[in-house]
Amino acid sequence: MFDNPFAFHYICTMESLIIERTTYLPHIILDKKLGIFEIIGRSIPKNPDEFYYPIFKWVDKYVKKPNEFTNIIIDVDYMNTASHKCLAIILNKFDKI
Repeated sequence: MFDNPFAFHYICTMESLIIERTTYLPHIILDKKLGIFEIIGRSIPKNPDEFYYPIFKWVDKYVKKPNEFTNIIIDVDYMNTASHKCLAIILNKFDKI
C-alpha cells in the first residue's frame, strides 16, 4: 500500500488533538489536561489551511477556557511560508490568554 507523506491522520477528543508526524508534516500534541501545545518536525503541507484547520479550532476552544499554565513547545526543523503564517495565527490566538 502506498503511504502518502502528505496525508495526515489525527485523533481528536474534547481534551486533546494529536496529529502523527510524517516526512512533510509535524507531530502535534495539543492536550488541555496537561496544558501542552507541541509542534515537532517539518511543516510542509500541500494544503496548509486544511492541515491547520483542526488546530485553529482546538486553540479557539482552548483560549476560551485555558489552563492556569500552558506550555508551548515548538521544535520545527523547517517550515514553508504558508506554515509560518499559520503558526503566527496560532501564536496570536494564544496571546489572548
